[in-house]
Amino acid sequence: MKNILLNSIFCATLLSITLSAIAQDEKEPPAEQLETKSADTPKKRAMPNSHANTQREISTLLTGTSTQVVKLTALEQEFEMYFLTAIEKEPLGSVLFFPDERNHSDWPVTLNPLRTGLTEHNWQTAVLTLPVTTLSKIPERSVYVASSKSVSKENEGAQETNQAAPEETTAAQDAKKVETSENESADTEQAALKQTMAETTMARAIATHSFLKNTTQGIVIVGIGQGATWATAFASTLTKRDKKMSRLILINPQQSFDVSAPALNMLIQSLHIDTFDIYTPTSKNSSTEQNSALKRKRAANLSEIEIYQQIKAPARAWGIRGNDWLYRKVRGVIKSNIMQDFKLQATKRARPAPPEKTNLKPGSTS
Repeated sequence: MKNILLNSIFCATLLSITLSAIAQDEKEPPAEQLETKSADTPKKRAMPNSHANTQREISTLLTGTSTQVVKLTALEQEFEMYFLTAIEKEPLGSVLFFPDERNHSDWPVTLNPLRTGLTEHNWQTAVLTLPVTTLSKIPERSVYVASSKSVSKENEGAQETNQAAPEETTAAQDAKKVETSENESADTEQAALKQTMAETTMARAIATHSFLKNTTQGIVIVGIGQGATWATAFASTLTKRDKKMSRLILINPQQSFDVSAPALNMLIQSLHIDTFDIYTPTSKNSSTEQNSALKRKRAANLSEIEIYQQIKAPARAWGIRGNDWLYRKVRGVIKSNIMQDFKLQATKRARPAPPEKTNLKPGSTS
């Protein structure tokens, strides 16, 4: 009796295991089918946009502070501008910052101390957020040209492998050609749709400049690092009326690496507003032709700038320890060379226009 019970239990257990295995086989496809499906539908990898992520983080940090994150539109695209009002009700003017491309729009070493400190002396500040920099492509590798002897030896050694699998090599080459052609067409389409950095930056600068003119007439344009290229480019496009109430300050000016960026020295030649160049001299061992500050000075001599003043800065000015020196120097330049001119121009505009002269005959009363 015990043997009968044991046999029946064993058979029932075996039957349940078999049924569960069959059900699992019906639900899950074989491994080969899974491999073919994954090969047919490759997953696209989304590349992270570090520039956009950084700007988003800065905007989140500045939200709720005294800095206003103002959203403006240029070329049918929305961008952000960091605006900070002056402590006084009626500011002396505005200071428009073009940040360095290699840093973000609230860089703590040079930008943040200036944009926050100048507001304590009756200046309102605005920081322009720059688009992504497009660098030049890396040149392709040169093709190795082999001699006839080496080619013959390589062909003799590769005959066996080519005879073993000729279809696979040709198929792989065809697949690579199709892939490269598709990638090139996609890159050209994206490049055609996107605006260049020069076009986007100038459009954003115009929108920010018009925003600041609603509250103040005098505007000091400041370019830091590679942002000096874009600040100079925008200053060279101002109208005659705006140039009277505009000044340009270049802080450690450098040429932008963007493919659409104009040459900084050529832009200086086309300037018509007073410019102040704060720079660090190169070492004595460098040659005269490699001195970028001297080249900018020569370019300014060819322009119609009335005042082009270069101010030497120590090397520590571009570090955290030099924040105090740089802030005092920029504030001194504005106070000594810019503030009084803005006040005189504002006074002239406030005066009523003189009456028109009429030619009257002697003895006439009307």
